[in-house]
Amino acid sequence: MIRTMKLYPIFILSLLTLLGMSVPAWAQADNSERGIVKNYETGKIAGIQVTVVLVNQNSFIRVAPDREFKPGEEIKVALESNFTGYAYLVNFGASGRNTVIFPAYGEANLLRAGGLEYLPKTYSIKFDENAGVEILRVFVSPQRIPFFETAIEARGGELNREDMAAISRHWRDSDKDRIGLVTNQAKVQTDKGGGTREPIWNEPKKRSLVTGRGPKKGRSKLAPGEVLVFGVNFKNAGGAK
Repeated sequence: MIRTMKLYPIFILSLLTLLGMSVPAWAQADNSERGIVKNYETGKIAGIQVTVVLVNQNSFIRVAPDREFKPGEEIKVALESNFTGYAYLVNFGASGRNTVIFPAYGEANLLRAGGLEYLPKTYSIKFDENAGVEILRVFVSPQRIPFFETAIEARGGELNREDMAAISRHWRDSDKDRIGLVTNQAKVQTDKGGGTREPIWNEPKKRSLVTGRGPKKGRSKLAPGEVLVFGVNFKNAGGAK
C-alpha cells in the first residue's frame, strides 16, 4: 500500500527552499520595494505618494525633501493617495507653538483616491531667515480627526496640551533631527494607530511612497478612525534673504 502524506505549507516552503525553487506568491509576504509598490497600486495597502515642490513664479519644481532650503524660498507638499481621507498639516515650531497650518481659511481637506493635491491650497510655506530644522507632520484619516477640527475652529489651528497628548497616540517623534521625509516605524499602542513603513524614494520622479502598517498583524489598510502619519523635516539654511 502506498501511503500518502499531507504536505503542510511550512513543509512545502522548506522543500522548495532545499530544491532551490522559488516560493509561490501565496506562501510568502512580498515586503520588497517592488511588492509594496504593487500592493499600493492595486489598493491592497493604504499609501500616499509625497512630493515636495518649490514654488517659483506659479510653477512647481520637484525637489528632494532633504535638500537645504534658503530664506525666501516657498514650497508646497503634493499628496496623491490611493484612499479617500482627510488631510491635516501640522507645524511644530521651535518656539513651542504647534499649529495646524492646513486646512485653514475655509480650505477643504478631503483627499480623494487617485487625486493629486498641492497643500496648503491657498498659500505656500515660506522659509524665513532663522536657520534650523522646520518640522512638518502630515495626518491622513478616513474620517475627520476631532481634536484637529476643534483646534481649527476654536483657536485658529493652535494646538494645546490636550491636543499634543492626543497626537502622541498616533505619532512618537524620534526623528526630529533626521532631514527629509520621516515615518513612524514604532507601533503606537492604541487601537486607532499603527506604524508606517520606511518611505520608498523614486529618484527620477523626486517622489516618496509612504504606506501604512496596521496595528493588527497582516493588515495594512486603514480601518475607521485610524490615521496614517508621516513627516518632513526641512533644513533651513537661514541667513539673509
